[in-house]
Amino acid sequence: MRYSLVLILCTGLSAPANAQQRGGYVGLSAGSYRFEDHDVLVSDDEFSYGAFGGYRFSQSFAVEGSLVTTTDFEDILDALLNSSTRAEYAVQTVRALGIVQRNKWELFGGLGYHQSDADVSVMVAGTVMNLDSDDRGTTALAGVQLDGKEFSYRLQYEWFDADERLDLSNVAFGWVVRF
Repeated sequence: MRYSLVLILCTGLSAPANAQQRGGYVGLSAGSYRFEDHDVLVSDDEFSYGAFGGYRFSQSFAVEGSLVTTTDFEDILDALLNSSTRAEYAVQTVRALGIVQRNKWELFGGLGYHQSDADVSVMVAGTVMNLDSDDRGTTALAGVQLDGKEFSYRLQYEWFDADERLDLSNVAFGWVVRF
């Protein structure tokens, strides 16, 4: 009987600590989006920005979604085609995260699904060609997060499984608010 009382007391005391980890969160991120096309032999880095949000079910598991957009990839094909190019990417993701927490630090990794939309316009000899495309596939994410009093700070690397000829990735720093 005494051990049952101790077990119930320990369970009751640990529940509030675990409850603090549960709940929704939102964040903003900014970083560098990397585009590489192995067929055309071009690559470029551009500023990326986005928003993400999710729900943390326990200390070690969360589900998250994000939307990341890039600024204009100018001049990515200009030297190759003697043209004027404008290209932007928008990437939506849904992913499951595994989390390991140690004091105020968290390491996280996850797998999920992404959809990438490219808005590309190329002007050659006064003629504009729209080369818009989209891609779907797996995404993998890894990062570290520091929990502060009001905000958490996050650094992450995300890789997108795209067409065989493409390598797409994003390195970003973010701010997180839990509610």
